[in-house]
Amino acid sequence: MNGSCFIYRGPQKDQVSIGKDPSIKSHIYLGSKYPLFFLKKYDKNYFQFLGQVILNGTKYYIVNDTIPTIKWKLSKVTKILDGYVCQKATGAFRGRKYTVWFSSQIPLSLGPWKLGGLPGLIFEAADSTGNVSFKLVSIKNKKGKLTLGLPKLKEITWIEYKKLVQKSWKRIAAYFRSSQDVNVQVQVSKPTSLEQSIFKK
Repeated sequence: MNGSCFIYRGPQKDQVSIGKDPSIKSHIYLGSKYPLFFLKKYDKNYFQFLGQVILNGTKYYIVNDTIPTIKWKLSKVTKILDGYVCQKATGAFRGRKYTVWFSSQIPLSLGPWKLGGLPGLIFEAADSTGNVSFKLVSIKNKKGKLTLGLPKLKEITWIEYKKLVQKSWKRIAAYFRSSQDVNVQVQVSKPTSLEQSIFKK
């Protein structure tokens, strides 16, 4: 096997506080007209994924990123998930700390999203804040070529994508701040991105 693909479907949600009461929040839903995929190419040691940026309209890119080397700390704690013995491990990646459960009974160093690098398939993963979690629903054997139905998109690097996302969010934040008046104070928090480090210089 020289690759694997994780596909995420559904809206992404970011949060904005409006007014002096921090409990009053508005949400921005960033939906994608294409499947959000994360393709690992083991023979070339890099990721490709669909990047979405809102600058003068919504633009999509194929982003090339290196496969991360996550320093996992293995635990002796185990539990049964779907009939498989799963072992606990913890590690950090791009601003989030994860606890995962993997099974060496399926000796594939794979997992959801960009997580992986363990001696077995990851069945569950959750970050320390509780905002991000993944759970394996089913395992199916499929044959044939994977087709995502994407048009020809421009390829960019992770660094280029990171700069575009930062620029996009600054524009969105400026727009909300410009809408405030004497009675309404707008406070824009950083998006709850999977990769929190994307908003760090």
